[in-house]
Amino acid sequence: MKSQPERLHLWRGKRRALQKVAERLSDLGVVKTHADIAFELDRPGTLRTCEGTMESLTGYLSAELQQVSLPLLLSPEVRALGEESLAKAGMGHVVSFDATILTKQGMRRDVVFTLVPKFHATGDIVGIVGTVREAMSLSRFDHRLTESELRYQSLFVDNVDAVLTFDREGNFVNVNPATETLMGYQANELIGRSFLPFIVESERQKTFEHYSQVLNGHTVQYETAMIDRQGGQIDLHVTVIPILFNGAVAGVHCIGKNITEQKRLQHRLEHLAYHDALTGLENRPALIKQLEGLLGDAALMSRNVAVLFLDVDRFKIVNDSLGHSAGDVLLQQLAARLAPLRRSARRIYRLGGDEFLFLLTESQRDEAVQFARQVVERFTDPFSVRDYEIQLTASIGIAVSPDHGITAEALIQHADYAMYQAKKQGRNHIHVFDLQESQRSRHALELETEMRHALVNGDFTLYFQPKIHVKTKRIVGAEALIRWRHPERGLVPPGEFIPLAEETGQIVGIGTWVLREACAQCRAWQEEGFAPIPVSVNVSYAQFEATSFTATVEETLAQVGLAPEYLEIEITESTTMHIERTMETFHRLKRLGVKMAIDDFGTGYSSLSYLNKLPIDYLKIDQSFVREIIGDYSTHNDIVTAIIALARNLNLGVIAEGVETNEQFQFLEALNCDLAQGYLFSRPVPAAEFKHLLQRV
Repeated sequence: MKSQPERLHLWRGKRRALQKVAERLSDLGVVKTHADIAFELDRPGTLRTCEGTMESLTGYLSAELQQVSLPLLLSPEVRALGEESLAKAGMGHVVSFDATILTKQGMRRDVVFTLVPKFHATGDIVGIVGTVREAMSLSRFDHRLTESELRYQSLFVDNVDAVLTFDREGNFVNVNPATETLMGYQANELIGRSFLPFIVESERQKTFEHYSQVLNGHTVQYETAMIDRQGGQIDLHVTVIPILFNGAVAGVHCIGKNITEQKRLQHRLEHLAYHDALTGLENRPALIKQLEGLLGDAALMSRNVAVLFLDVDRFKIVNDSLGHSAGDVLLQQLAARLAPLRRSARRIYRLGGDEFLFLLTESQRDEAVQFARQVVERFTDPFSVRDYEIQLTASIGIAVSPDHGITAEALIQHADYAMYQAKKQGRNHIHVFDLQESQRSRHALELETEMRHALVNGDFTLYFQPKIHVKTKRIVGAEALIRWRHPERGLVPPGEFIPLAEETGQIVGIGTWVLREACAQCRAWQEEGFAPIPVSVNVSYAQFEATSFTATVEETLAQVGLAPEYLEIEITESTTMHIERTMETFHRLKRLGVKMAIDDFGTGYSSLSYLNKLPIDYLKIDQSFVREIIGDYSTHNDIVTAIIALARNLNLGVIAEGVETNEQFQFLEALNCDLAQGYLFSRPVPAAEFKHLLQRV
């Protein structure tokens, strides 16, 4: 068994070893010191005052400790050393000695005492001031040393992340095994070399700047990339910590986490976010991001940016006939054809479906049109899908900044609008955005919205134009014509809103309202005692082909109490193009007793073979022919003559509309035309004014 001096010698040796480890790991906070406990003794060595923490060290209360001689707290084997040390301190020496305290509970605690003499102003020693610090026992020291070594191994040797140490110049001082595995170099191949050449060139400046911050005492975190032994790139997230010694930065610790796979996944996700999965082309989010950037630069540099919006004509037919999978193959083939057109100043995007967009930087209008022609040429050769040769064409709309917009949204919207205008021209066309054209379209859209409210708000009204019997010059009928009194725009011309109503489908609701109001007004005139005359109503094809139209007519007549013979239905000649679908409606109305007329006759749509089969009562000569009647002869004179002759052969009445001059009226009268209407007799007037016309009859 070792003697106490031998054990103390061993303990001090181990403490020196621990100190070396502590210096190595001090920046990691592994080793902590114990605070000193202060006390005061009188000259014989009796405790007078002490800190409260003395209680936790000795197990005695402060009151119990006072008036106790210090040697009595020591274990028997060191009391003599304690008394000797007290004597030296009493003679004016500063004394430090190791001892063992016996606590009140009988436990032993190793401590280090420091005794300092206390002098009076006269120079006499009047007491002793001391401190006591608990020292580790040999077993506790062994445990702490082992714990420190294990922690060091865990933090440095066994760490899965790269742990590196550099000197102030950025040279490798130490690396852990994970660093060797990551970089492919052994430690001895790295130590002494600068880390900077191992950094990817594009990251060197940023990395150097961060390293400079650490040398100024700051801990920093950032991402960088290193080059391994095989030349591959390793993406790292690094934490760089300054090593402080006596308040100065002596070196740098670095912990590097390998995030290469995370970066690859991130790049993959970013690719998916900005690319179309089917064709591999960039998508709409990528377009918006890049176009906004280009427009910002273009505004600063006064450069033009052109947007070409492409839509594949008749692509829906491929999807409907061959299926969506065949359509996908076709889109992939198209993307492959368009890809070679891509340049640094030209980008291609797939917006979805069969819509593609080209972005041209520094491109004027004419250059954009020229490029659009190159795109159209890519559709010259047919595509091959499932043994089918499919010939496609494209409609392209063009918008150029800043004339057609200065924002991404505006340019794309205007190019899209121009593309639809190209389709209206018959497809396979290129159309450049036109502001006035767009304003007309916007006006139509506003009108469409307002028209939906006009019926509910009572903004529609009916005007009536008389029909004159050519021989007697008397009013024998009235045509009901709708008018829109807009609260802000005033009277909106029928030619402006009726085609829009037909295009949007609102004509059905509006036509039903016209039918009801016209029948009600006709019945009201009869009740006021005027001679009964029929009222004619124009009916659109959409309204006429509805299966419920006859029922609507019958219900309306019953509600207002008007006999069927006082209602005339006028349908345009184009309706006879769909005679197979509407023939039954003609016959139902005829059986009901309603009269019918073909309006705008002579414009060239109807089939004469069906005309003889239709249960109609009148042919109404289009006013464009009547308006051109001149003197005794003209081409239109012949057309009017032929129509009247045809009507006579079919036992049909004839109505001529648009009569404005006596010359026209006399020509019609000479041909025995039945009825006429036009400005020569009266413009369309409100119901109240029309009543005055009836009073003249």
